[in-house]
Amino acid sequence: MVAQPNWKKPLACAVGAVVLLQASAATADSTQDSPLVTDRVVIRGEALAASGSSLLDADSIQEQVSFSAKDLFRSLPEVSIGGGSRNAQRIYLNGIEGSNLNISIDGARSGRNLHQHRGGFNGVDPDLLKRVEVDSSSGVTDGPGALGGSIRMTTLDAQDMLQRYSPDGAFGARIKAGYSSVDEGKHGDISLYGMASEHLGILAHVAGDNRDDYDTGGDRTATGSGGQDRDYLLKLSLLDLGDQSLRVGLARTSNSGLYARGSNGSDMGYLPTNPTGPSVPVRQETEQDRLTLEHRWNPDDTLLDLRTSVYHTENTLSYPGSAIEDIRTRETGMALRNDSRFELAGFATRLTVGADWFEETAYTNALNMQNTAAWPDLTGQAVDYSSENLGIFVEGSMETGPLTTTLGLRLDDFYSDYGPIKVDDQEISPALRLDYALTPETLLFAGYSEAARASGIIPVGFLGRINQTTQAAGGELEAETSRQREIGVNHMPSDTLSLQLKAFQTRIDDSIQTVGRGSVPLGDGDIFNGETLEASGWQFNADWQRGRYSTRLGLSIIDVEYGGQDPGAVRRLTAPTGDTLVWDNRWQATERLTLGYTLELVADLEDVPAGQPERDGYHIHSIRAQWQPTPDLQLGLAVDNLFDRRYASHTSLYSASTGILDEPGRDIRLNLAYTF
Repeated sequence: MVAQPNWKKPLACAVGAVVLLQASAATADSTQDSPLVTDRVVIRGEALAASGSSLLDADSIQEQVSFSAKDLFRSLPEVSIGGGSRNAQRIYLNGIEGSNLNISIDGARSGRNLHQHRGGFNGVDPDLLKRVEVDSSSGVTDGPGALGGSIRMTTLDAQDMLQRYSPDGAFGARIKAGYSSVDEGKHGDISLYGMASEHLGILAHVAGDNRDDYDTGGDRTATGSGGQDRDYLLKLSLLDLGDQSLRVGLARTSNSGLYARGSNGSDMGYLPTNPTGPSVPVRQETEQDRLTLEHRWNPDDTLLDLRTSVYHTENTLSYPGSAIEDIRTRETGMALRNDSRFELAGFATRLTVGADWFEETAYTNALNMQNTAAWPDLTGQAVDYSSENLGIFVEGSMETGPLTTTLGLRLDDFYSDYGPIKVDDQEISPALRLDYALTPETLLFAGYSEAARASGIIPVGFLGRINQTTQAAGGELEAETSRQREIGVNHMPSDTLSLQLKAFQTRIDDSIQTVGRGSVPLGDGDIFNGETLEASGWQFNADWQRGRYSTRLGLSIIDVEYGGQDPGAVRRLTAPTGDTLVWDNRWQATERLTLGYTLELVADLEDVPAGQPERDGYHIHSIRAQWQPTPDLQLGLAVDNLFDRRYASHTSLYSASTGILDEPGRDIRLNLAYTF
């Protein structure tokens, strides 16, 4: 592949040096009295979720008796994970598929798809998570590629485990075993954690999950849906060392199973009764290795809160025991930002300056080019394609009475390689947000933001069909861009009740795609910029708590159009998730017993493409209980789809040969955890 000038790395380092110099200067200036700074604000620990975003903490995650990411997001109507089988599940945020989101774990991006959608967001063991923040709007600080928003996940530290499970000791261990009835799944994990010194914590975690084919409501078996998950994490956390903290993590996440590949059933989640063409069961394994480093310098100074993160990931899709070659990516990235708080002309002001950068190389093998006169036959030969993005951003926020104005600007310089086609350009993306405190209890907000990228939604394996005749439709590819708007109101009439209503619109233009042609080479116009995608709607949330009882009602109404038409599910881009209401309830019956109930109500989907069936709505009831008979022993019970309803997610793919795959039926999940 064509080598590119490597000037972006020095530029990223230069930007980082500027931020560091700014921080150093701020520290030096802080030794002098400043008449503008009347109160020092020191922010330590985790910030609250921003207005308009959703937050899941460790307690809410654990109470779901979660064995998968689908269980994890159950209480959020704006997030949908459907597709039935684990290998076919896709994540959507307000109708935008995860390939168009910035999904990260401890600052490391998920990366692009390897085959179909596999290899993007592979999921994560919920037992590892401390915090999940879902933001459906993009901002200049959200990193590259956040066309439809972002999902940021943070893993637990050893200090978190000690505080939660072993508050009186310096070391601890936790063993957990679980079972799910719908697929006869067996889950087990073990966590070892402790303090190697006063400030240095060490956490080691291993988890395994084995599942058979699951049964749908009505007792149909989803053939080819069984599989195995493995999760490993080793994390060092050096915290509260003066005014600095450092976290280093090494993780591996894998999924494997005998899944369908090719033709009918390839991306549907199960094998049809009579497989055709290459749609046969093939042993498949996806694996992500992730190395992360996160540093924070937050002294007692309002001008300095410096955060640095560096990561390296390797994603691989392999086919053990077959002649199919591995597909993989390698990515290295970093982010650097400093937040300053001060007074400007008497107004409270926050200024954020930073940069982020990543470089990803995708590896696959060329398919039969068929036309050796125009292009040598590279069958089986390894090829690689690169993608790179350097972002520089500045964001300022000022409080002027009841009005807080936030204005940001982001410059992205990106490059993507599609064989003979290159996308090398820059985009400037602005962001504006207004928050107005109408009363002490009522906050009005409105926002507008843009984002850009060039990495596209073409799976890496499909790039093996590129040859010398491959040309972009219209002669060249444009960068992908998005525009997001939202307006809403937060109302908190008391400490026990909070309400939020917002309207939103996300528009994505020029998504970089390709046509599906099996093993046929991509020719003239087979790589193209897609039509305009628009997802718009309303979202309402109500949270209320009284004594030991708390409840949350969420309503999400979404309309999706692609090219001005009802799209159905468009692979790696969008799907109509359906109008959804989620009512989640929690009752702390005693100090040791917690009970919960969740209702998920999804309306009929009548706006479907020609030739596809309308989809019935559904209502799913789920209950859960968590009991701690002793301080060291914890038991969990959850029953999902309590009445064994047969239903299919609106986001599941449709095929005339395979139909639509139903979701799991009644699932009784049990777990037992012992801490010592």
